[in-house]
Amino acid sequence: MNYVDIVPALKLPPGLDAFTYSYDHELPIGSLVTVLFHGREVAGVVVAARPDPSIPKNKIRPIARVLDTGIFSSEEIHAMDALAREYMTTRPRLWFYLLPQMPAK
Repeated sequence: MNYVDIVPALKLPPGLDAFTYSYDHELPIGSLVTVLFHGREVAGVVVAARPDPSIPKNKIRPIARVLDTGIFSSEEIHAMDALAREYMTTRPRLWFYLLPQMPAK
């Protein structure tokens, strides 16, 4: 099992940022995925690989779907982090405005 940190494309308050999810295979940083977040499927970006999660493994949910792998480079992710700091917003909120929204079911 592989563990990755994902920034969901949501308007989250400050202090909530990346969340750890699991996947059967290795996923490159910058992959576009969907994850279940409070009962709904949302888009997110893989921002880090985590060899050993810092939370109990039984609390980690699996990635719902992989939409595209390696769509963003590490440099682009660092640029988005810098933009979030520059405009005093959270990374999830920035990705919310940059990524296409998932259609409602």
